Amino acid sequence: MLIYDTQFINNYYKTLENINLEETLQSLLNTILITVNNDLSLNNFDQETDNKLKKKSKFKKYDNYNSSKDFNNVNKFNKLNILQTTSVRKVPVDKTKINIAKSNIKALLNKLAPSNYNKLENEFLVIYNELLESSIQENIDELDSVDKSSVDKSSVDKSSVDKSSVDKSSMDKSSMDKYIIDYICYNNITYSSIYVSVFFSLLNIYYIKNYTLENIFLYNLLKEKYEDFLNFEKYITNTNTNTNTNIKQEDEFTINKNNDKYKCFIIFIINIYKKTLIYELENTANLEKNNYIHNLFINTPIIEEFILLLHNFFITNLKIENNSAYCESILEFIITIYNELFKEIRVIKKIDANLKIYEAINSLLINKTNYISFTNKIKFKLMDVQDKYKKYILV
Repeated sequence: MLIYDTQFINNYYKTLENINLEETLQSLLNTILITVNNDLSLNNFDQETDNKLKKKSKFKKYDNYNSSKDFNNVNKFNKLNILQTTSVRKVPVDKTKINIAKSNIKALLNKLAPSNYNKLENEFLVIYNELLESSIQENIDELDSVDKSSVDKSSVDKSSVDKSSVDKSSMDKSSMDKYIIDYICYNNITYSSIYVSVFFSLLNIYYIKNYTLENIFLYNLLKEKYEDFLNFEKYITNTNTNTNTNIKQEDEFTINKNNDKYKCFIIFIINIYKKTLIYELENTANLEKNNYIHNLFINTPIIEEFILLLHNFFITNLKIENNSAYCESILEFIITIYNELFKEIRVIKKIDANLKIYEAINSLLINKTNYISFTNKIKFKLMDVQDKYKKYILV
């Protein structure tokens, strides 16, 4: 019986020392070796020094990102604490690496939770930054190829291709932005605060590259989603409603799932507003005129208008016969907004200065007989809001 011990292996190895592989086979093996060494998905694992030899995060190469860990503070736009990006690469864009970056971003989003956000923060932001740099480089490469072609160079104005067109020209980058926005807007209502931190951190990457908000595809996606949601009947659904083009007479589970999705969206928008308002209240003296936070489309007038529009939509439907169930669904969205605002007294007081929430609810309760679809369930939910108002505002 052969024993494959160390001595056997050493002796066998010596018999191969003078054997040369065919050139074609040697070339093929070298190509495979280079591919393996350069492929992030095959070459980005490390081990911890504990006795279990656990795998570290598979995004080890991004651990040198130097950024603030405090996502409880909205001030993510201090240039002293932001990513210092390298110059645009001069090598061709590696499509394989772009696809790996996209996969890694999706994996990190799925892992995100309040308990591990600070740990995964650097990895996520630097991978996204590399994806953005790749998009920019790809556009530069395309312009260079145009310059080298027979096309008249005077007809190609590079300066006219601003960063917005660079952003939108890359399908890889655009599809990734759409995925991120959909994920952080509609996913887990309990994780809304960390998804807001994700959003601000991504804006921060653009901020240091001197993008304007109007030229950030990611930002414009969110703005479009918000503006589209103002068509409430399209998104707030009920088993008795037929107005929604996407969901018609669906089962109760599907309806609830749809409404929960858009409650997530509302909370996400409100949490962005809360964070920006608190930042402005605490940093009035240091707030730059052109600061991103100051210029976000989500501000006090927008939130006031949003609540007023939803309130009027609610009243309009209260006047429709046999519409009680749908009105109760609308009220759930209104209550969701109020509950989120009440979590920060300074915010609810700011909003209430113009909206006069208590008076508006009181007017509904007094005149309930004027609304044919007004129910006791609606009455008690409105009274609950009044009780919170008395507790936190009228003190």
